[in-house]
Amino acid sequence: MAYEFGRVEGDIEALNERDLGNVMPDGGSFSQFKEKLDSGEFALLTDTPMRPAMVHDNTNKL
Repeated sequence: MAYEFGRVEGDIEALNERDLGNVMPDGGSFSQFKEKLDSGEFALLTDTPMRPAMVHDNTNKL
């Protein structure tokens, strides 16, 4: 799953409800969804993140 590191959105504050309407889980509010993204409980993957939250570094393998 390392190939997905660069797809995790890091600019949570810029997200709006209209943009996320199709990806929000049923039964929750937009503010709850954003809180879970902000806390790291959820991650939002996108093909073109505004600000990637993670960067995969091939040179520092464990």
